[in-house]
Amino acid sequence: KEPSIINVTHPDTYPLLRDLYGDLCEAFPAPVMYVSGDEAIAIGRSKSKPVLDKVGAENLFLRHVKILRDFLKDKGKRMALACDPFEPEFFKAFGLQNYGIEALQKLPKDVIIGPWHYGKMTEYPFGKQLMEMGYDSYYWTSNQAFCRLYPAQINGAVNVETFLPF
Repeated sequence: KEPSIINVTHPDTYPLLRDLYGDLCEAFPAPVMYVSGDEAIAIGRSKSKPVLDKVGAENLFLRHVKILRDFLKDKGKRMALACDPFEPEFFKAFGLQNYGIEALQKLPKDVIIGPWHYGKMTEYPFGKQLMEMGYDSYYWTSNQAFCRLYPAQINGAVNVETFLPF
């Protein structure tokens, strides 16, 4: 089965994404557009694999992000992107690796990075790294409830406390 991810090497991909994001930019007046990107570890595993083999997954992903960032900037929006592809050891619990800090350093500084985690954390070194690198960030605090807010609101409050210093 092929992964459910867009083929970033198909010639129709970016005209389609320009139309979709263009519609979203018109529909939502906020100055920031969240693009996500947190599931992009699968990029290049299907029909774009020949390009991935030539340029590498990190470069394929960064090219994709920069194209979307440029389009959104032309529309007067700042891109917000999930931290997952960059935060060290984020995918370790899933037996996967991500692109890491080296890839993050190649992103334009106007991209907003969005860290998130579940539950209480005693420290969060990636928050400090983002600040030191000059990235703006927002923190998505989770309630661990997946649409069941009130049974798990204490977990959400504990998670918020983790991110308060950043």
